[in-house]
Amino acid sequence: VAVTDDEVTSALRQVAPPGWVQEQAENVIDEAGPYLSGKVDTFGVSVSLADNKRAARRVIAETVGAKLDEAAEGLPVCTVAQASALLTSLGSGTLTRIPACTPPGVPLDTILAEVEKTAVESIDELVLGQIPNMVRFTDSNLREALRLSGSEDTIEFDAVVSTAAFAG
Repeated sequence: VAVTDDEVTSALRQVAPPGWVQEQAENVIDEAGPYLSGKVDTFGVSVSLADNKRAARRVIAETVGAKLDEAAEGLPVCTVAQASALLTSLGSGTLTRIPACTPPGVPLDTILAEVEKTAVESIDELVLGQIPNMVRFTDSNLREALRLSGSEDTIEFDAVVSTAAFAG
């Protein structure tokens, strides 16, 4: 069972819908206003992504669960040797993939829960671990964005105009 990049992207978009993104962008713009008008020398605003990451984890875990259920449909009953090896993996917490069979007397849900737990831990490390819990926007970020767009002088011009207005 694999989670595709598209499924991860979809989960992240689901937990950070356009309205939320717009709200965060407006907050950054509001906080940048005094800096852009020359009223303050610096600015900084933080956007927390911690709740979004927790919500994305749930969405991705649901996707993994559904894929596991689908992949496990119709598994045959294990032979004695297969059951022994599978039960050893279950007992040690090292079951990382859907087995080729189900041991008699062990509910498939128990096996799938163990595989899902391992898969979700991998998601935390490999996917969500790459996303910070907090993103900070500062005057340095703004200057860099303006530089990249060829508009870096805009801040200098605004500061000169504001200073002249206050002086006059």
